Amino acid sequence: MSTHDQGLLLDDVYSSSDDSTLLEKELDTSISTSSTRLTRLKRTFLRRIDQNAFLETFVHYNLLLLRFLTPSFLHHLLNRRTHPSTDEEAPTPSPPNTIKCLDGLRGIACLIVFNFHFLYPYTYTVIHGYGAEVANLEDRAKFLHYHQLPFISLLYRGRAMVHVFFAISGYVLSRKFLKLVGAGSHAQAYKALSSAVFRRGFRLFLPVTVGNLLVVIALRLGLYNGTAAVLRGEVGLPGDTGPRNWVSAMPEEHPRILGSAYAQLVDCYHQWARWINPWTWEIVYGDYDPHTWTIPLEFRSSMVLFLVLVGTAGLRGRWRLAVIVGLCGYCLRMVRWEVAIFLGGVVVAQIDLMWGTFEVVPDRGLLVRTGQWVLFVAGLYLLASPDIWAEVTPGYRFLSSITPEGYAWGWLYLFWYPFGAVIVVHCVTNLVSLRRVFERPVCQYFGRISFAFYLVHGPVLHALGFALMPRIWRVTGYGDGYGGNVGFVTGLALGWGVLLCFSVWLGDIFWRVVNVPCTKLTRQIECWLS
Repeated sequence: MSTHDQGLLLDDVYSSSDDSTLLEKELDTSISTSSTRLTRLKRTFLRRIDQNAFLETFVHYNLLLLRFLTPSFLHHLLNRRTHPSTDEEAPTPSPPNTIKCLDGLRGIACLIVFNFHFLYPYTYTVIHGYGAEVANLEDRAKFLHYHQLPFISLLYRGRAMVHVFFAISGYVLSRKFLKLVGAGSHAQAYKALSSAVFRRGFRLFLPVTVGNLLVVIALRLGLYNGTAAVLRGEVGLPGDTGPRNWVSAMPEEHPRILGSAYAQLVDCYHQWARWINPWTWEIVYGDYDPHTWTIPLEFRSSMVLFLVLVGTAGLRGRWRLAVIVGLCGYCLRMVRWEVAIFLGGVVVAQIDLMWGTFEVVPDRGLLVRTGQWVLFVAGLYLLASPDIWAEVTPGYRFLSSITPEGYAWGWLYLFWYPFGAVIVVHCVTNLVSLRRVFERPVCQYFGRISFAFYLVHGPVLHALGFALMPRIWRVTGYGDGYGGNVGFVTGLALGWGVLLCFSVWLGDIFWRVVNVPCTKLTRQIECWLS
């Protein structure tokens, strides 16, 4: 309220003009708090800057650099020199939709993938289940850690979260098409599908290509030299008499440092060409970022999904649902689990369309909600299945006994994770309380940067993580290196915190500098060619 308005208000209450003036002075004095004086000082400082051209340019570019290096969730602290208006401070809330909660689910899943990739080079316990009885293995204690229990193990079940990614992608890619077809707008549906097909390859492959080139630059700048020394066993603990193998659990592909930049680029190109090849179903783990093995699978499964959508567009909703469910079962039987998950996402989207839950979840009563919560817990239990030896792990023996032969011995999780992922996505979109959890700002932030975070965390863990962890354990202690001592676990916790913060910060920058421009460029290319 301005001073003039305050005076008018006081005149309405008090008839005496003298009393009104005294009250206005007292009110002005009470308003002059420290925050008000700070605002006035800030305005004076900014006015001085505006009067000096050189100083204004200097401050401008430093603010740009500071904004570039600051995570996006802190940009409001660096905003315009003038205060925003009331309308700008209260933006219009976006209409409710299922995509928002699935963005949050994707963000949390990406965080769990980071946990898995951080832990599994150092300890086998993250791939085992609690109480597994493995023949010819003397050390039974390796399977009696509390973090191996179902549900708790979901904090690092990264492979299960990849299946959640795929189910979410299947849902999101089919949602608009199914909605338009359900409304009878077939022309708009085909136009939207055509655009999605054209942009899909650019959307997936461009950011990864940029990321691989950045890894090449990092290699030539020597940012991987410290990691190379650790892998060669040149960094040890006090008292070590020989090389120590720090990455002793599940080592993965690591980029080699070649003799010249040209040789490095040629090597990167050959691996990239093999990785991007759309005419094979081979899984390729590239040295420059092995975690991107999922991207070609997403692309090929997306193309199958688009073909299925076109093929079933003329069917009634229930018949379309029945046909796609049948295709899911066939794909699972043929060990094409990735395609089955994508089509499972279509199944969930079709059910939501038929139930009317794309925007607002209807009130279905206590019994239905209870059933959905039970289903959600069952989905989480399936996602908690151990990566190996599930057939001898209590609680999963029966599931292992009814798994098709193509998934036996070491691949059992590939059959049950799709069921768990599809069930979880369905429950998140149909339970209001779960929607609200994943619509929280933290989940939304991780969902926004999830793709960039996924692409940068691997190089961070290789270039910085492998070099950092031995030096942390030199302070905290290492013990037997399996998790049965405080020093080892403390070192893991410290390293996890440091590497997570650095990965989020770098992922935020990569999202703003690479992901968003790649998305805009793809749309612009489509506009140029349309």
